Amino acid sequence: EPMLIALGQKPELAALASDYIRIAQWGMFPALMMMALRSFFAARSRAGIVLWSALIGTLINGVLNYALIFGQFGAPEMGVRGAAIATVASSTAIFAIMAGWAVLHPLHRDYRVFQRFWRPEWPAFFEVFRLGVPIGFTILAEVGLFMAASLMMGWLGTVPLAAHGIAIQLASISFMIPLGLSHAATVRVGQAYGRGDMEGLARAAHTVMGLSVVISFAAASLFWLAPEFLVGLFVDDANVDAAELIAVAVPLLLVAAAFQIVDAIQAIGSGLLRGIKDTRIPMVIAVISYWPIGLSAAYGLGFGLGLGGPGIWAGLALGGGAAVEPAVRQPASVPGCEGVGGALDRRLVVAPPFPESRLSRKIRNPEVSHAVFPAMSSRSGAGGPGSGEQSAGQVVGGVQPKPKETSHEIFSHASCTVHGLRRIGSGTDHGACDRCRSCGADDRSRRLSALRLRSRHDPGGDAG
Repeated sequence: EPMLIALGQKPELAALASDYIRIAQWGMFPALMMMALRSFFAARSRAGIVLWSALIGTLINGVLNYALIFGQFGAPEMGVRGAAIATVASSTAIFAIMAGWAVLHPLHRDYRVFQRFWRPEWPAFFEVFRLGVPIGFTILAEVGLFMAASLMMGWLGTVPLAAHGIAIQLASISFMIPLGLSHAATVRVGQAYGRGDMEGLARAAHTVMGLSVVISFAAASLFWLAPEFLVGLFVDDANVDAAELIAVAVPLLLVAAAFQIVDAIQAIGSGLLRGIKDTRIPMVIAVISYWPIGLSAAYGLGFGLGLGGPGIWAGLALGGGAAVEPAVRQPASVPGCEGVGGALDRRLVVAPPFPESRLSRKIRNPEVSHAVFPAMSSRSGAGGPGSGEQSAGQVVGGVQPKPKETSHEIFSHASCTVHGLRRIGSGTDHGACDRCRSCGADDRSRRLSALRLRSRHDPGGDAG
């Protein structure tokens, strides 16, 4: 509360926000665990459980909000504190549903998500940390801009702040679909990148980007054509400030319509870059676009030029627009890429997408490869260390191997050639993944899959 007052908020608003935060803070742990499980199910291409658990959580949240905010169903009337309790309860419920599904369902329980939960696996931890910290700062930059915009709207008064809340709610609802598509883009592009399927990577990127543009344009059209109706859904006509609230919120929604398109494209661009494990450059783009550009423009237009709320929202749109073009074009920095679809024409001969491990080093070893994949080795002439093939270091360094010497490069990607999952290396299962065990795929299936992959990228070789 003292911090909000120091930032220029009215004491009554600061007191309400303080009451809410003191309770809502306890929902942070289930919310973070829920996000981790959501990513797990998305990577497993099982997003349905995420949807159903979210719908159940939304129902719980709605019922508890109605009961605790207004004192219905015999519950005490608690106002914003009741809303905070409902938020914590719904987040906990969603996490419990997802956790139960991950532990009990036959498709997921073999992953043992919570087994030895207290024992860290440091290599995996630092890999996730390296990729996740820039993503966290990217989200912080965007969320921080909207928080700063809310503070500036609070300087204009209670009614403009309420109108800002309505516009944010409507914009957030329409943004959920592009946001979900960006998560799908990350998963699909990451899987295609991991197995060296550049055609699949291109198809996923172009499909998701096209869908996002169409959906965001439809949402923007709705904001432009029926702003009074949409704002009226959040306003009680009996309220004495209803007419003023609608008059203030409608211009904000018109600006938000333009913001929808640029924000959706930016989200998809960031998702595509995450799929190819590029998270640092999107962070730099977001920090510069949202703060030096977006925040400065919002303050200058809103207060310097006296445009008020619409000026603040125009600054948000400018910040989002500044992030679009670099985020979409950034894949061109990857060698062999041209624009968003360029990752798409990359050759298979690149450094593997997974960090070097004992298993990948073994697979790179011609002797081990010959022992595990004798048919492939005999066809490619890889009889051992003296067969004249280029070393793994040359491949990782970007040196193109000879056309007929591509089989080891195919297997240098530390992922299963059938399912695209991370390989495991226990016993005789070199090159297999967990799903191979469940579906019965054998070494012959993996060799045939690799031959097809090699034939696609090396049509002139003997695999053709």
